[in-house]
Amino acid sequence: MLSNKEKNFVSVLVYLKNEEDYVTPFFSMINKSLSENFDRYEIICINDASHDDSVNLVKQFKKTTQYTAPITIINMSITQGIEVCMNAGLDLSIGDFVFEFDTLELLYSEKTVIDTYRKSLEGYDIVSVGPKKAKKLSSKIFYKLFNSSSNSNYKLTTDVFHIISRRAINRLHSINSHLPYRKAAFATSGLKVAYIHCDSPTNKKQAGHRTGQALDALALYTNVAYRLSISISLVLLAVTVFSVI
Repeated sequence: MLSNKEKNFVSVLVYLKNEEDYVTPFFSMINKSLSENFDRYEIICINDASHDDSVNLVKQFKKTTQYTAPITIINMSITQGIEVCMNAGLDLSIGDFVFEFDTLELLYSEKTVIDTYRKSLEGYDIVSVGPKKAKKLSSKIFYKLFNSSSNSNYKLTTDVFHIISRRAINRLHSINSHLPYRKAAFATSGLKVAYIHCDSPTNKKQAGHRTGQALDALALYTNVAYRLSISISLVLLAVTVFSVI
């Protein structure tokens, strides 16, 4: 009997950093959604030196739940941050499409997961899910600055998870094997990007990791640093001329 499930192999990357409150509901949701819609999939958890019970809960879920896909756990010996961990997961993944979840907090419905995959089948190499507008003032400032200073046709915005095609991964790794800020690299890759809006709050837990990533993104993917250096040079020139006069 032929299965009506999707034949593409899907990888799911999950960032683990002290997420014990969310492990069981997240894995229950993602396992249900994927097992109902895909013949083959894998889940890769990148444990960023968690010091709570997150990893044990993942192992317990695997033992006590009827599970149809392998779960691989990558353990970081010291805290590395989201970007390094996700790059490690990408290197190990083999899926035709890869979901990336920065947090296990359920800020969206189960249906949104498969809707995101189906949107990617319309020819989009990157599909992001997030609220219509950034909630935090710092996020609004960053996205406005990035979007006005980059050469991308796509506007960077807040997201809670996304899916990327294997073609997008190969394209980005051919440019740079290490992605300092994945979202900015996706937006400036030249590949087709789509957004699905959901009425969810932004994740507050990861806010502390974003400052360094934001500065790296502005330096690498926009002309902000060039414009800033020109402005400083002009100010110094004006001061010098004024001093001479």
